[in-house]
Amino acid sequence: MMRPRAQPPGRKRTLPLYPLAVVKEAVQADRFEFYGRAVQESLYAVLRAPKRSRPFVQAVFGELKVDDFYGQSEEAPNCDTYGIELSPILLDEFGIAGKATWYLKFSMEDDRLVIVGSLHKPKRPFDARRRGGRLEVDWRDP
Repeated sequence: MMRPRAQPPGRKRTLPLYPLAVVKEAVQADRFEFYGRAVQESLYAVLRAPKRSRPFVQAVFGELKVDDFYGQSEEAPNCDTYGIELSPILLDEFGIAGKATWYLKFSMEDDRLVIVGSLHKPKRPFDARRRGGRLEVDWRDP
C-alpha cells in the first residue's frame, strides 16, 4: 500500500493522503479497480451501460482538482474523499442530465493501483471542510 503523507497529530487534514498527480496518472493508465459491487451498481444505474463505467471513472478523475478534496473517510481512514462538480461537457459526453455533483472515495496501493471505493450521489452538501469551499448537491432524478 502506498505510504500516506505524514500529518501532525490534532490537525485537520487539508491535503490528500495520495498525491493527485500520481492517482490521476494511474487511473488514466487504467490501473484502477472497483471496491465491491456497490460501486459498479451505482454507476450502472446512472450510465445504463456497464462498458461505460471505466471511461466515465477516467473522465471524472481527469477533472478532479485538489480543491475538490474533502478529507479522509471516517469509515476508512486510508481513503481520500472528494466532492466534485462535473463539467457540462463530461455530463453531455456520457448522456447524464441533472447529476452534476458526485462523492468520490478512493485509496491507492503501491503507487500503482487506485481502488475506487465510492462514486455516487452525495448524501449531503459538502461544507467548508472541502478545500475549495462549500458545494451544494446538484442531482435531480427524472
